[in-house]
Amino acid sequence: MKKLIASLCAVLACSFLFTATPVQAKTTNYEMTLTKNYQRIWSNGTNKIYITTSKDYTKQKLYLKNVKSGKKKVLKTFTLNQENDESYNIGNVYGTTIYLNVVRGAGDGDVYTYNWKTNKFQRARKNFAILNASGKYMITSNYTPTDISPFPQYIYKITSKGLEKVKKLGQNTSQSQIVGKKIYYAKYASVTEGLHDMTVWSCDLNGKNVTSVLKVSSKYEHGDVMLQTVGAKSFDFVDIPNEENKDPEYYRFDMTTEKTTPITEAEAQ
Repeated sequence: MKKLIASLCAVLACSFLFTATPVQAKTTNYEMTLTKNYQRIWSNGTNKIYITTSKDYTKQKLYLKNVKSGKKKVLKTFTLNQENDESYNIGNVYGTTIYLNVVRGAGDGDVYTYNWKTNKFQRARKNFAILNASGKYMITSNYTPTDISPFPQYIYKITSKGLEKVKKLGQNTSQSQIVGKKIYYAKYASVTEGLHDMTVWSCDLNGKNVTSVLKVSSKYEHGDVMLQTVGAKSFDFVDIPNEENKDPEYYRFDMTTEKTTPITEAEAQ
């Protein structure tokens, strides 16, 4: 149980939700993959864009690497403020602009942009975080909690004037993910009522065509239900009993047949 909760918290703290997210730039498509230590690497097949951290956690470097030649160059070096646990991660790549989450302390932070053609580095939005992205559309929040609590999440899009809010996904939202041209996310009634009752929703990247996909409640009085990985045709969720000597139970929902099947922890995506 402790291992499961720790893993879920780590994922939320990184503002990413297990699956790789395709990102379409203006002329080339960048895709993001997540390493085992939650490092984000963006690539369009020609270039790779990523961040490394020094062993003493005092500096981070933003790299651009040519896949074919293997040559890489440092685009920018960041000196980290250790007093507030500052760190950088890449939230999106669109055209030649890199969107960087600058996280401080327990989830507060801002979004900066860096254009590797013009070398321009600037703050795009204060008290903001990019959780997931696909081309000009992004799932965002005003902070990223370090626990499993649901929180307000939004859809924003990149425009010529900057970042523009499209719509609010929900006040108590969790595990928002982009799969193809759809956004999937879990919503709960309220934070005070916990995670006992979950509804999984979907919508287009622009926030339209909102659909309720599945409503599910924990089988246990004090249990929590949480969405995990969403795939093209199915998604997994877990029912956590929060009772002594009872292990979490994993399930897979088939979005085509609308059937739910018990699976093992190892089978969970």
